Amino acid sequence: MDQLLALEARILRKLTQAAKSIGVGTSPVHGADSGEQVFSETRSEIEKLAQEDPTLFEQGGTASAAQTGEEYRHRLRAALQADREAIVGLPGRAGSGFRKGSASGVLFCAEVELSEGRRNFLRFVPATHDWQPQQDVDAIVRETGACLRIIDCTEDTTRQVPPELGEGVFAFWNAARASILTEWDELADPANLQPQVRLLNRQVAGFIRAHPPIDTDLEKVNKALDILEAPWPRREEGLLREQFRDRAGAAVGRSLRLIEWILATGLERYTAPPPLPPITEQD
Repeated sequence: MDQLLALEARILRKLTQAAKSIGVGTSPVHGADSGEQVFSETRSEIEKLAQEDPTLFEQGGTASAAQTGEEYRHRLRAALQADREAIVGLPGRAGSGFRKGSASGVLFCAEVELSEGRRNFLRFVPATHDWQPQQDVDAIVRETGACLRIIDCTEDTTRQVPPELGEGVFAFWNAARASILTEWDELADPANLQPQVRLLNRQVAGFIRAHPPIDTDLEKVNKALDILEAPWPRREEGLLREQFRDRAGAAVGRSLRLIEWILATGLERYTAPPPLPPITEQD
């Protein structure tokens, strides 16, 4: 059980790193930003399986199961086909509400307008029992899938807005806006977009630089080094470790063998995405 939970943590961390490496602030998989919040339910579901409880299979998954947004995209396509004008014409700053589940709060769909287009952000700001925004910034839900699941409803859902909210919604908006700006600033910092190169790759690159092959195209060597000094999939990393352990032949020959193998993997050089332009809360 512990091995399964540790594996989930590693997968979620990798998804977060991958999303940030291409300039995407929110991961497409619920839980990938911190992962630990789903462990308690995951453990309980594993224990149910150990007790031969078939609920997990009958329900088709847990409430916090990792998922993509494909289900929601399909529903949006169907809704747009049915009444595109009503959806596209929804005014900004419009809102509604309903009663569901156990978490109270306000969800915002915000957008930042850039010269090349708009970028959307979802934020769910949890509320206290008296409808004030929670002060813990880590409690704000940033993941797109989790936000969509929170507000999931049907056409028959009864509209209900708590009277205690009122003008207090602006305090919730301030918290959501600050959260969005923090994420944006992270993606605007070039240092946060640099690849995380693992120790093995750095060691192999150092070995090749210390023992450059003779009469080999310098462009080929540099390309192999560029590929090395980038994030690698686990499978290729394991194969690289096996290649590096092969100490047959002279050091220069080993370097050439490693270069040829690296180029044959089909992996590409890493190109960092351009950082986002700076914005302010007014944007």
